[in-house]
Amino acid sequence: MAVEFDTAHDSEGLVVVMLAFPNGARSQLRLDTEALRGVVEGLALGTVSDLVGQRFSAIAPALPANRAPLRSEE
Repeated sequence: MAVEFDTAHDSEGLVVVMLAFPNGARSQLRLDTEALRGVVEGLALGTVSDLVGQRFSAIAPALPANRAPLRSEE
C-alpha cells in the first residue's frame, strides 16, 4: 500500500491510497477531507503515512459511509 496526494475536479485535495491485494490485484481508494478524517480518527492514526500497511478490512469500517452516525449527527 502506498499513499499519494491528488486533487479532485473542484481542486479539493485528495489522498489516494494504493491498495495491493494478495492475488496481485491493485486498486485506488480516493479519500476526500471528510473521508480521510473519518479513517484517521476511526483507526486512531497519528499521520496519513500510518495508512501504509493497514488492511482494507480495517480501513473500510472507518470510512464515513460505513460508520454509524454520531449522536450530534442524528
